Amino acid sequence: MELSILEGVRRTAPSAPPSIGVADPAETRAYRALRRAVFVEEQQLFDSDDRDALDDDPRTVVLVARLGGEVVGGVRLAPALEQDLGWWTGSRLVVRRDARGAAGLGAALVRAACAEAESRGVIRFEATVQRQNEVLFRRLGWDRLGTADVAGLAPPCGCAGRSTAST
Repeated sequence: MELSILEGVRRTAPSAPPSIGVADPAETRAYRALRRAVFVEEQQLFDSDDRDALDDDPRTVVLVARLGGEVVGGVRLAPALEQDLGWWTGSRLVVRRDARGAAGLGAALVRAACAEAESRGVIRFEATVQRQNEVLFRRLGWDRLGTADVAGLAPPCGCAGRSTAST
């Protein structure tokens, strides 16, 4: 609500909260475009593309954050091994630059990924985490497991894990 001496009380429509859910094919394309914008263009972590084998694995689940009908963030999760033994990984957590910060979309996406993993019977859920995001994951109850090499990134990414029972 805004106040103006000349106009009195001016009512503004409340903005709808973001929603998070499993991506449809169009949202998956938008998520991949967002990854490219952030990981290739903004952060320059990859030379030309950040796609890998998980993007082509039919078991991979993409969750997206939607705000005003637009994809503003996302994360993917998939089995860690060829044979699904209940050990899954989360990766490529991304939030559009103008949606970062106060809204807490990164944390909401991590929580949604944990809930999705648990709903699929996952026993162990790990994530590859950029160093600047380790504090977020620790705050959400994740433990640091070591480092991981992703496309030769320096410094290497951290690897975090948690049992889905502690979600």
